[in-house]
Amino acid sequence: YNLLQPTPLWAPAAWGAFFISCHLYYITQLLRDRVGITLDPDHEAAYEMAFMPHGFTPRQFLKVLEACDGRIEEQSCGSYICRQGETKKWVHYLMEGEAMLIDNAEDKVVNILPGNGSWLGEFFDPAEPEDYWETPRSHHVSFKCIAKRCRLLTLEIRPLHNAILESGLAEAATRAEISDLWGKLRGSHHEHRRNTYSAMLELAVADGKVDPKEVELLEKWKSRHGIPEDDHQVKLAELGWTTEEF
Repeated sequence: YNLLQPTPLWAPAAWGAFFISCHLYYITQLLRDRVGITLDPDHEAAYEMAFMPHGFTPRQFLKVLEACDGRIEEQSCGSYICRQGETKKWVHYLMEGEAMLIDNAEDKVVNILPGNGSWLGEFFDPAEPEDYWETPRSHHVSFKCIAKRCRLLTLEIRPLHNAILESGLAEAATRAEISDLWGKLRGSHHEHRRNTYSAMLELAVADGKVDPKEVELLEKWKSRHGIPEDDHQVKLAELGWTTEEF
């Protein structure tokens, strides 16, 4: 219309073409995001557990996987997923099994189960300088598989950090990291109660006999703090007692 005037209106026509181009671009993006994406069962589980709750779309998840050489790995009981002092190259998300976080004194800090708090290492630190990964970094703690089998989503750390920043996913990644830290904090409280119960049980059977009042106290503690019966039986077995004897 603007160009068909006796004196063509070039400026309004140019602005109109610009806005049409912008709308076409965003419409294309919306249609592209609505195209169905197929994930295999393992990657679908990883996406639903570690990425979807924090605002990553399936397409963004696939981009992260592609950029970071993402893959599913398995570790057997007793094997180290990463060791203190080793160069940080990979970060892992625990999908199945159970892992133990071990500090620099080789002491257990907390057991980690799938769910919130399951990243074995830092997923993303928004405070890192841009050149942070230009220098090799070492693990400060160790992670060890203590289940019959541990299934892990494994991502290369440096490309992961770059992919998050380049794709504008820093906010979603920060939410994921905060959720992971809170999960570990809650898990450490529960682990402290389990360790306290184990110590109480060890003291109760130290003299080779158990007083009924000790049994009552232990039962109250176990019930109040949600100590699983399986933990109780495993600890008894470690101490050389059967459930019937106790």
